[in-house]
Order: sequence, then structure tokens, then C-alpha cells
Amino acid sequence: MVEIFTADKSRVGEKVYFNDSGLSKTNKIDEIDNVNVLKEIYDELIDFTCKLIESNKNMEEYKYDEDILEAIEENESIIKRKKEVIEKIEKRFYMLEREDLINRENKLIDSASEVKYL
Repeated sequence: MVEIFTADKSRVGEKVYFNDSGLSKTNKIDEIDNVNVLKEIYDELIDFTCKLIESNKNMEEYKYDEDILEAIEENESIIKRKKEVIEKIEKRFYMLEREDLINRENKLIDSASEVKYL
């Protein structure tokens, strides 16, 4: 929760301080907002990647079709790129000492995407 203190008289044009302690608090607020946005993006990336992995599993029985094989390979390329972004976000969470935001189900992505199609 953020408390905003206002003056008794008008101070139009002057800086507004949060919790009466200057910009350090506003930077913390921005950082919290950024972490929340990053977490949302992180969760969406994991969800999207899992759906691509599931799609590849469903297409496995049709892997002898050239178009399906091409789609599987394209999905694998996308999965690889998304995994790289997910890893970067996880490193950022570690830097921010917010390991609690890391999705443990992400390990399923690693094991599921190891399936290779011939």
C-alpha cells in the first residue's frame, strides 16, 4: 500500500514525495511493478512453451508428413528461443532475490522438449 502525503496549501509544480521520503521509495514502487510485469510475462512464456511442447507430442504420430515435420522443427526452434528467455528471466529473479517467483514446473519444459523427432 502506498500513502501519499499532500500539503495544506497548493504546491503545483513541486515534486510529490511518496511516504515523505523522496525518490528512493518511488524507485522501489517501480521495481515492484516491474517484477510483477516480469512475472506475468514469465508465466505466459512458460504456458506458451508448454503448449508448443504438447502440440509437438500430438503431431508425433504424423511426423512422416513433410509439412508436419517442418512444423515440429519450427516449434522446436521457438521452444529453444523461449527457454532462453525464460532462463534470463529466472536469472533476473535470482538477482532480485525473488526465487519464490520461479515456476518449478519449468523443469517439465526441459524434460518434455528433449523428445527428438526423426
